[in-house]
Amino acid sequence: MYLDQNWFCSGETLIRALNELETTSHSIAVWRIGQCGVFLKYAGKILLIDPVLEPIYNAEGVCRTHFAPPFSADAEFPVDAVFCTHNHLDHFQPDTIRRLAASHPQVPFFVPAGILDEISDVIAPFADRVTGLRQGESRDLFPEISVTAVAVPHDVYRTDAAGNEKALGYAFHLGKITVFHCGDAVATERLVTDVRALRPVHLAFLPINGRDWVRESHNIIGNMTPQEAALFAQEIDCQTVIPTHYDMMRGNEEDPLIFAHYMEQTQSDHAWHILRIGEPYLYTHF
Repeated sequence: MYLDQNWFCSGETLIRALNELETTSHSIAVWRIGQCGVFLKYAGKILLIDPVLEPIYNAEGVCRTHFAPPFSADAEFPVDAVFCTHNHLDHFQPDTIRRLAASHPQVPFFVPAGILDEISDVIAPFADRVTGLRQGESRDLFPEISVTAVAVPHDVYRTDAAGNEKALGYAFHLGKITVFHCGDAVATERLVTDVRALRPVHLAFLPINGRDWVRESHNIIGNMTPQEAALFAQEIDCQTVIPTHYDMMRGNEEDPLIFAHYMEQTQSDHAWHILRIGEPYLYTHF
């Protein structure tokens, strides 16, 4: 049974918003769909990062999430490219990925090159549409839209035998706007340096659920704390931050208002937004 958490909009209402909300050369549309799941829309193209569109159950068949997905991966919703940051169930969920690939047969998928062997069984039916990205690699996606892959430590940097990172953040260059989706990560000097190289970063999605020995004893790998995320945002001089990874999974929650407190304490001249799941947000930069 899902806990009672309300979507701002979901189902056909959210799909209609994805289809109909327009952006300009100075704006992007954003929808957060829980955990690190995000839709980004720019110039008529829609990017989907870390989608969880099917339920997640434990070995006893108990649902592990606090709310249902906004719609199934089988639904007829618009998407032009899908990105996964690493191979954990709340970022690369096999049921979601399989169904999404089947229902959207023209859509390309992008994942860290370091996890291609791990997910080979899942992607086998559509492997020709899956691209493994290396850290530091950039790809043109559509006119005025490109992506740069950034290695992230979750909770340390991990590579395959060929040196390909297993966890990536993605910097999306949408016209003159740069959006950094961190995925899961702790803050390190290397990550600060790598993201600074992308500046200016206009909008960032940063995880805030933190870490502790209790969760680590249950093999729950942690992320930045709310305070660390605020300080990281300050170090990369990001103009606007949206916190992620605090609401979906049972036993791995955090209060986003703690993050808001630290943002106000450290950089009151920068913006932050706590988005309800399914809430449309139009980021504008001139």
